[in-house]
Amino acid sequence: MNNRDQSYSGHNSYRYVEPVLKEKSDELMVISPYIGDDYARMLVDLGKSKRVRVITSEYSAGVKGYAKRYSKESLFEHLKPIILMFILIGAAIYLRFYEVLAVLIVILLILLSLTYVKYKRTRHSNFEVRLPYERFVHEKMYISRRSAAVGSANLTFSGMHSNLENVQLTTDREKIDEFRDHFDKLWEQSSRM
Repeated sequence: MNNRDQSYSGHNSYRYVEPVLKEKSDELMVISPYIGDDYARMLVDLGKSKRVRVITSEYSAGVKGYAKRYSKESLFEHLKPIILMFILIGAAIYLRFYEVLAVLIVILLILLSLTYVKYKRTRHSNFEVRLPYERFVHEKMYISRRSAAVGSANLTFSGMHSNLENVQLTTDREKIDEFRDHFDKLWEQSSRM
C-alpha cells in the first residue's frame, strides 16, 4: 500500500465512500449489488451535476424505480398525455366539434404547464443504471476522477453506517485508471435496467 492508499475496517464506511461519491468531477461510477433508497436518491441528485453510471443487481428495487423516473428515457413518459391530447384535438377538428376543441385546448395548455414543471423538477439525463447479463454482481466499487473506494460495503444504510465493513481508499492514478477500465468493460457487458 502506498501513501495514496488508506485501509478502513469498521462500521462507518460512509466516511470514506461518500467523499468519493460527492467529489467534484464530471463522472461517478458505482458498482454495488444492493443500493438503498436514500443512496439511490443521492445518486439521482449527484447526476444533476455529473454523469452517474451504476451497475447493480435486480435486487436494488429503489434504483430501478429511480432509473425509470429520472433517466433520460423518462421524457417520453412525461409527453404521453400531451401526445394523446394532440390526437384528440386532431379528431375534434376533423369531426368539427368546436366546443369540444376549445375544452381540449384548455386541457392541453394545463397539461403542458404541469408536464413542464414536473419534467423540470425530475429531469435527469445523467443517471444510468445497468445489470450484468445473466450473472450476479457482488463487487463494490465507487470510482470518481481523483479517488476510488473498493471493498465490502454495499451502498445501503447498513453497509455504510452499521455493518462491519472493509474499504480500501485510493488516490493513486494508475489504480483509479485500472478500476475505470474494469468498470467500462463490465458496463459494456451489461444491459439497461
